[in-house]
Amino acid sequence: MLILLPLAAAALRGFSLPGWFLPPECVILAIPLRILYWEKGGGRWGDYAGGILHVLLYFSFLQQTAPFLPIPVALILGLWWLAERAIYFGVRPWIPQALAGASAVVAVDWFRGQWPMGGVPWGTLALGMGERPLARDWGSVLGESGWIVLLALCGAALYSWFGPRRSRREHLIELLPAPLLILVVALAVEPRAELRDAVRTLSIQGNLSIEEKHGRWGVREVFGRQAAVTYAGLAEEPEAAWVIWPETMYPIPVTPPEGSERADGFMIRPWPTREEKRSTQSLRDANQKNISTLIDGAATGRRFVAGAHFYLGVPDKEDWREGEPREPETWSPRTSEFLVFGPDGRLEDHFSKTELVPFGERLPFRGHFPGGEWFALEVLRSTGLYPRFAHSGREGPVEVGDWQLGGAICWENVFEAPFRRQADAGAEAFVILSNENWYRLSIEMDQMVTATRWRAAETGRPILRATNTGVTALFDRRGELLGELPRGVRGWMGADLHRIDGDFRTPYLRWGWRLQPVLAWLALLGAIAGTLLRRQTQASAGAKEGSGPSLDPSPGHR
Repeated sequence: MLILLPLAAAALRGFSLPGWFLPPECVILAIPLRILYWEKGGGRWGDYAGGILHVLLYFSFLQQTAPFLPIPVALILGLWWLAERAIYFGVRPWIPQALAGASAVVAVDWFRGQWPMGGVPWGTLALGMGERPLARDWGSVLGESGWIVLLALCGAALYSWFGPRRSRREHLIELLPAPLLILVVALAVEPRAELRDAVRTLSIQGNLSIEEKHGRWGVREVFGRQAAVTYAGLAEEPEAAWVIWPETMYPIPVTPPEGSERADGFMIRPWPTREEKRSTQSLRDANQKNISTLIDGAATGRRFVAGAHFYLGVPDKEDWREGEPREPETWSPRTSEFLVFGPDGRLEDHFSKTELVPFGERLPFRGHFPGGEWFALEVLRSTGLYPRFAHSGREGPVEVGDWQLGGAICWENVFEAPFRRQADAGAEAFVILSNENWYRLSIEMDQMVTATRWRAAETGRPILRATNTGVTALFDRRGELLGELPRGVRGWMGADLHRIDGDFRTPYLRWGWRLQPVLAWLALLGAIAGTLLRRQTQASAGAKEGSGPSLDPSPGHR
């Protein structure tokens, strides 16, 4: 019945996530269960079963996209629990068993967030702790990643206290790291930056379903629905200086500003049943007219912030005739873009989404594998998305008037690095543009909101979330919720988004973010060295067993 130990550890980790029913502190109990399983001789299949269950729980909302989608995802990502096992036994010769277990979990939670395909930092050990005010206060030093380390060390101390009796020295080594880290963090917490001025924003939550947006409705209908909510919102919020539409909810293709690189030529994009070709200039003209009219920019000086698909211009082929299929290489490179339009409707600034959704926006090895193009076209036929998104070469923050505004698009919300880079580059506040209706009104929303709380605590910046179906919300620089729209309703939210001095750095931004990656690499290197040492020892023992006294009965050897 040893297999119950990793399954219980997986259940504790999964059911402690936002949207489930256990307190987030329960994840600490998963660490001693993992160590106990390894120390009692549990096998690899138990680890793999625990890994599968863990992924099935933290990605359970994927069934909203396809009923059985969590299963293949779990079969792949569940292998990370075998990596935990390998690291544990690799570092076991160097450090006590409790710290070996904590190191294994810390390392795998970090490496899983980096590789492959940009990583999957979902369902981390510390995600649920973002609901706790004290955790967020200390998050200005540790961040979510540092809290993973602290929780793992607390789990190690718990195992040492209640686990098998060993030498006093070994117990002391296992028990001390957690309180020492707590002491360092408590001393390192600094006052938050002073708030500066605020801008009045109007976030539009159109509440369009995937079937409406990608199915029976066309561009005109989607734009009209969003515009109707915007006009109603502006009637109630005439002082709004920024109008914000979520990720991809501006449905008209956007092309580079005139005079910039690859601004000329055509936008040529694939659809499941056809291709669309329009000149980049005609799209610029259409967007300028639509947006300036929408926000009444000439009279109000408003700006428009939105997420949309962004296409680089490509030349037309003279030998191509209407109705003939094109080669994918001739389609316009497409990005998911964070866009800022001025009062006159012209594109003022923009940057690309950097963390792309695996298999939805990117493929392994960039699709350069046997059957890669076939798979990409199948994704296009089933979702309307061609999973070969590019990058425009531009990164945030963007200039919105005299503001330096950081931003993120949907999936990027769970990554620390894009927020950290933009805060280091002078971002004064953040806006997240997201469309999460792929997963309906599921626990995915709860977990996204908690991730946003972490990003606010880490950077010390206020964050505004603008979403299609929820959760549209405003958070202060401590990650406290200041206001939100109900999920699954059509409406708008007026909010004052404050900014801070762009030069401000939390302890997390200065040094705290390095804690988990440093420990992860040390654990990996220690595991490699320990594995090599164990194999060398086993080989030496085998050689000694084979070099005993000769039993050859031939003459001269009797």
